[in-house]
Amino acid sequence: HTNRAYIKGIILATILPEIAPQLMARASEVGYNRIVMGVHYPLDVIAGRMTGTASMAQHWADARFRPLFYEAMQEVRSSLEKKCGTTIATCTKQGLQWLSAKESVRVYTERMTYGFPKIGPKGVKFTVPTYAEELLRTIFPKLTKQQRKMVLQATALESGYPLDINGPDGGWQRVNFAKAFAAKVTVQRDGSLIISYPKA
Repeated sequence: HTNRAYIKGIILATILPEIAPQLMARASEVGYNRIVMGVHYPLDVIAGRMTGTASMAQHWADARFRPLFYEAMQEVRSSLEKKCGTTIATCTKQGLQWLSAKESVRVYTERMTYGFPKIGPKGVKFTVPTYAEELLRTIFPKLTKQQRKMVLQATALESGYPLDINGPDGGWQRVNFAKAFAAKVTVQRDGSLIISYPKA
């Protein structure tokens, strides 16, 4: 259930980048509910998040599959804007009660560890998992692949928590997509990035 919730959450977040952090916080709600209901342990839902996000990264990296995402994105956005009578950005600010981007990041980040203590080495440099940067394509369409990786490195969870396996085939425990999606990125002339986060 958690795996599929994150798959759907990421699809919606990449289609609707205006509320991507909120959609990721909402996806995390499914895993949290599984714990509350007593049908899964926290490590189960952490693993569900990791496998769901890894799966979607592979799909976004597939040049044959990616056009389908963009086609779906155009259809969904067009339909929503037609129903709302305005842009997605304006529409999401009207009527509905969303968590703020800052609160969405807080909730999502808490549910990355569920309060577990660190059991592994601290201060380990984060290696972006293979294809993880592909999930930032619609959030930061003007950034290069390397710059998208830099965003993931800057927003990653600290090392040492359970299920933290560093390296190009691991690392999914540390990828904080809510924080990465909420980041405001300014590209400097030398290609370096200035990354800030929402205050409210």
